[in-house]
Amino acid sequence: MQQLLSKKLPITAVFAMSDVMAIGAMRAIFDAGLCVPEDISMIGFDGTVLADYYNPKIVTICQQYDRIAQRSVEILLSMIDLNKPATHELIPFSLKNEESVIKK
Repeated sequence: MQQLLSKKLPITAVFAMSDVMAIGAMRAIFDAGLCVPEDISMIGFDGTVLADYYNPKIVTICQQYDRIAQRSVEILLSMIDLNKPATHELIPFSLKNEESVIKK
């Protein structure tokens, strides 16, 4: 985020790979004298509880970790025991709409 900010691009929003990366990016934004979400909106990905404790609370994509783990084990065991091919599966997610995105 520091490198991106140093380029002086007209950034209005950032989508981070994880909530922890969003927290780091927000820190860099604050250190640069800017504000979230007034200057740059931020969205994370994971849905970790950390997103609720940061100020401002982070907008994040919430994953169903229990369902991901369950299906991963089921698919892996079927590949090992039954010689089934690997499968691609989409697990539903939700958006936790908090404070780190400017609302217009």
